[in-house]
Amino acid sequence: MNTRLQVEHPVTEAVAAIGGRRGIDLVELQIRVARGEPLPFAQSDVSLSGHAVEARVYAEDPAHGFLPTGGRVLLLDEPAGEEVRVDSGLDEGAEITSAYDPMLAKVVTWAPDRAAALDRMDSALAGYTLLGCDTNVAFLRALLRTPPVRAGALSTDLTERLAPRLTGTAEPADPRAAGGGAPAAPAPDELLAAAADHQLSLEPDPRSADRFAVPDGWRIGEPAWTEWRLRSARHRAAVVRVRRRVGPAAAPALLPAPAAAGTVGYEVSIDGGPPEPVDAARSPDGRTLVVALRSRVLRYARAGEPSGLWLGRGGAAWHFQDDPVLAPSRGSGAAGDGSVRSPMPGTVLSLAVAEGERVAAGAPVAVVEAMKMEHTVTAPVAGTVSEVPVKPGRPVAMDALLARITPEPAAAPPGSGGPDSAPATSPGSEAP
Repeated sequence: MNTRLQVEHPVTEAVAAIGGRRGIDLVELQIRVARGEPLPFAQSDVSLSGHAVEARVYAEDPAHGFLPTGGRVLLLDEPAGEEVRVDSGLDEGAEITSAYDPMLAKVVTWAPDRAAALDRMDSALAGYTLLGCDTNVAFLRALLRTPPVRAGALSTDLTERLAPRLTGTAEPADPRAAGGGAPAAPAPDELLAAAADHQLSLEPDPRSADRFAVPDGWRIGEPAWTEWRLRSARHRAAVVRVRRRVGPAAAPALLPAPAAAGTVGYEVSIDGGPPEPVDAARSPDGRTLVVALRSRVLRYARAGEPSGLWLGRGGAAWHFQDDPVLAPSRGSGAAGDGSVRSPMPGTVLSLAVAEGERVAAGAPVAVVEAMKMEHTVTAPVAGTVSEVPVKPGRPVAMDALLARITPEPAAAPPGSGGPDSAPATSPGSEAP
């Protein structure tokens, strides 16, 4: 028999009862047996009680093939409550690197029946917040709600089959959903919240600052727009415009006093869309952002760092960065900007390109290794390699720039007035 403790041993501890009483500690029993002590019970004393579920929190990105992630833990709030157990060695300030196994914590819940245990796990994961590193918590919550998991109809390929739909990476069934005529989806709540928080960072605390020192965009006529571009691994880059809304905030009591006095009303426009009202306020310690938008009040955990803003809610986390590449009013199309970035923290094993070399779209650019996994990074566009800031053997962070490609200019269509085109003429006629 295998005498080692398994990762899932807390499940055994949760459901095992000795003489009808739960609360067995397998680690303690192993140590006592190793000291030569006899087991304090017989096999006939052991019975099963209720149902237990274990969820493993991993530093990985389900939307990108479950590649490992990393970063510094900026904010950590682990769940607690009746029949909720968390085994974790994390603390705020800890560095999560690709040098170790990506498992960060185990969350275990117990209940008298399976359905209640799953519901308790979903509630526990909703209260798990880790900012500074992408995790699989939101994916685990989505997986828990699927009919196969609820019914216990499990298989070894379950995750592989469900992941594309649960992570939003599945191909759309209707080709219009890819942009061919389908109505544009509304901007995600978290993008509006990030835009409001970004603007709050530009303004002094209105409770204490000189009113004339607040850069709120005031001008004769109407407030001015502040414009920048926000980029996130889970969203396409978006052009964001924010300005103060004329009049008081619609929800001045979002937070208890004195934070309520800091609630500010904004208008937020995403990619040239119609402005939406967003009221925002931060807690005094800056760890919470509360926003009122779309007739709802949402509370986010927040943490700022030099590389951007982290927001977390309901087990999900988003990292937003201000992308200076896009000039104001340039538009939102940036899929072909030519940046080749590492999809995970790791080590550059090899480079397939050099500066000045021409590459085709989809051609290999570099190979990045992490946790014994190799990932080939390809060129997003065809063009000429203008920058390669890394070398083989060097460690790289997630989203680090591996190479930059200057895209080839798009060819002018016939008759478009390009330098090589001629005026269109009808048969038998002469060009004027």
